[in-house]
Amino acid sequence: MTETSQQTIQGENVIFFPTAARWDSSRGNWEIPVHGWIFQPKASSKVQRASYTLFRRYLKFKVREELNPLFRERAQAFFYVNVRNRQLRITSAGTETLSSKSVGHGHFAGMIRVPGDLASKLQTDDGWLQLEAEDPQLSNSPHVGRALLVPERGISVISDIDDTIKHSEVRDRKQLLANTFLREFRAVPETAEVYRIWQQAGAMFHYVSSSPWQLFQPLERFLEEQQFPTGTIHLRMLRLRDARLIRIFSSRSESKARAIEDLLKNYPQRKFIFVGDSGERDPEIYGTLARRYSNQVLHTFIREVPWHRQLQDRFAKAFRGVPAENWTLFRTIGPIRERMESMLKLEPA
Repeated sequence: MTETSQQTIQGENVIFFPTAARWDSSRGNWEIPVHGWIFQPKASSKVQRASYTLFRRYLKFKVREELNPLFRERAQAFFYVNVRNRQLRITSAGTETLSSKSVGHGHFAGMIRVPGDLASKLQTDDGWLQLEAEDPQLSNSPHVGRALLVPERGISVISDIDDTIKHSEVRDRKQLLANTFLREFRAVPETAEVYRIWQQAGAMFHYVSSSPWQLFQPLERFLEEQQFPTGTIHLRMLRLRDARLIRIFSSRSESKARAIEDLLKNYPQRKFIFVGDSGERDPEIYGTLARRYSNQVLHTFIREVPWHRQLQDRFAKAFRGVPAENWTLFRTIGPIRERMESMLKLEPA
């Protein structure tokens, strides 16, 4: 994970999730969403071991995988103790202030407005603006996050993660769990290289997944280590106390569809390119949104996962009403590289 994503304070951790800011031309301000999580790791090693053992049994791992360092790293966030009612003072560019309080699941959210001229001076070369959070009850603040300044016009690539850029095998529960908790994450060949080329051509990236926020840290680290373009990350909320462990890796498409539609609504003048796969419901989600926002969605690319039998009538139904030239099925990303680059050249930033 990035150095700025997590800070540790007296046993409590603060994580900022990377968000997408939008320009308010009527006020000359950037509207910057703030989203983060405050939690405490399990204090007792005995409690930690018991938690890992129960989790391993639920996942039906036959060996004692709770002793596996990789398993412990991936599973630990599911047992964090959420910190409620923590009041944070969040600033950006040293001027604008938001007072935000964490709720029951430890997450906090809000909005900061920063004058455009000030943001222009302080943003990084790749368009990020720093956020800082202070906790009046603790001494070693501030804690740092970031938001991506997304211009009104330009091209955004909305990319799924599982089985689009990372091998997950979502349709095979046993393999999915092993790929998530027991194995190093593996990138789909060529995707990082091609995404970097698209970024150099001016595209901005937004990564979406049905994975829960508890997997944010390993997913962010995967994107960094594999050198994918930096971008906003959109996952889904899950609380284990709701007795919904069974839903950790269920194909829940509502939150993903909502995150994508929010991006389309927030940037009505931008053009979007969708990249997903056939293993989950990406064709149906993308097809619905391509019809609803036909003036914004330039193209949809769907990777045909090799381990999932394809039904052509499924794709025809998913993209009914979407011009055939506006969606493409592919198995390796190479063949779509030139087509994507030509679209980026046609759409000025």
